[in-house]
Parts: sequence; structure tokens; C-alpha cells
Amino acid sequence: MTRKSELKANGDVSLSGLIDKDVIASLLDVSPRSVQRYIPQGKVPRPIRVGKGLRWRLNEILDWIAAGCPKAAEWQRLRGA
Repeated sequence: MTRKSELKANGDVSLSGLIDKDVIASLLDVSPRSVQRYIPQGKVPRPIRVGKGLRWRLNEILDWIAAGCPKAAEWQRLRGA
């Protein structure tokens, strides 16, 4: 029987398509602490709170990176949300 942890793609992406700050840090080539600092500065899209943790939708982060990593307010405007 396959354990849930074995169903993660490379251990980074959960089955729900949500990623944590460690994965974003890896994608941006910065430290997880930098990603944590970017949140209140509005430099990354708004996270989703899951329990006590913060997660982001992988598809949204990939689209955000493809758009040139605009600030969160600009990203919301571009998405029309």
C-alpha cells in the first residue's frame, strides 16, 4: 500500500496542488526565510491558511513567475480578482 507521503511529486507538491514556502523558495532560488519576509511586504501572492501553515496553489505560483513576479497587489489586478 502506498503511503500519502509517497504520493507527493518529488516530496514537494501535495496531492491538492498546494505548496509551502520551501518550494517557492526553491523556485525563486531564495531562502525560505526570504519568502516568509516577502509575505507582509506584498512581494508574493497571498497564501492560503491550512491549519497553522501557509500554502500556495502551484498553478498560481507558476503563472506568477511566468508573469515576472509582480507584487501581490499588481498580481491580483492582473488576475482580475
